[in-house]
Amino acid sequence: ARTLNVRKNEADLAVTVKVVNETGKDTHVRVVNRLLKNETLIASEVSEIDIPQGDKAAVDQIITVGNPILWSVDKPELYTLETTVYDSEGKKVDGTKTTTGIRTTRFDPDKGFFLNGKHYYLHGVNRHEDMDGKGSALNAEDHERDINLICEMGATMIRLSHYPQSQRFY
Repeated sequence: ARTLNVRKNEADLAVTVKVVNETGKDTHVRVVNRLLKNETLIASEVSEIDIPQGDKAAVDQIITVGNPILWSVDKPELYTLETTVYDSEGKKVDGTKTTTGIRTTRFDPDKGFFLNGKHYYLHGVNRHEDMDGKGSALNAEDHERDINLICEMGATMIRLSHYPQSQRFY
């Protein structure tokens, strides 16, 4: 899911769901995306598609959100996107939940970075996920210590270097 655009009283999220038919026969599926805020339904979109056996397809949807609460550094508002795939008989065959925020970003070569239309100064650090004596086998407290040190330095962005980092740090 990604923010396409934000207008005065609404925003559009573009959602792409990739579906693989591993049933051994041609099939028809219904893809339902529900956007929730604090477990309250905000918006939803439904698509139906036929997929030949052994094939895969991408289902693209636009979800329009009325009066979105924008994500910002000071107010990191998040939504839950609940994706469910149903077979031709209405039985749930797959599903997932994705945490997402609604916001706009823009880089201007002369003026810098803008978040939700407001200039935002980027001051960053690079992080390697390792520690003397532990290598990359860090625990939750190690990750917390790192993020607290980075925040104390006044950083507003982090580059996570060279390899996937721990889910805990993300």
